[in-house]
Amino acid sequence: MVFGKRYRDKETGIIYDENGRPCKTCNIFSSFRNVAQQPNSSTVPEVKSNTQLESKQSSIDCNTNAIPDSVSFPRLPDVAELGRSTWTFLHAMAANFPKNPTPTQQNDMSSFLYNFSKFYPCWSCAEDLRIWMAKYGNSPRVDSRESLCEWICEAHNDVNERLGKPLFNCQVWSKKASELAD
Repeated sequence: MVFGKRYRDKETGIIYDENGRPCKTCNIFSSFRNVAQQPNSSTVPEVKSNTQLESKQSSIDCNTNAIPDSVSFPRLPDVAELGRSTWTFLHAMAANFPKNPTPTQQNDMSSFLYNFSKFYPCWSCAEDLRIWMAKYGNSPRVDSRESLCEWICEAHNDVNERLGKPLFNCQVWSKKASELAD
């Protein structure tokens, strides 16, 4: 499947960027594990043009370790972990937003949300959020805690709908979240 400059390999489900590199944040770790279990080969896309990507087979030697096993590095979350953590953060942030924010607070939150959609580590998720926010009626609603809670819920529901997950009742959710923060 080709998504503009993105490419999802049909067999592995791995998302690649326009340069043929897998997006470590946009992919679930298990997809990488499945590819790594294939002996001496991996599906890697080759850029044919700006709009057309095609997969090809290439040999990869995964048996060389430049870093000793004793060295521990933090692990980056996969897209599922990142998503869950992000929604927890956004819902908590909205629930703790002032009930009656000042114009400065409103501007700061709006700027944060627009910038968040530019710098979110999963670039395909970030792009989806920017597209959703650009639709009529989807610009951040930051005039109150309740309206921000409802807006975050609607954004979350947009993602849940695309993923086939259950949707929240945003009016109930926003009132409940607002009450919990008091």
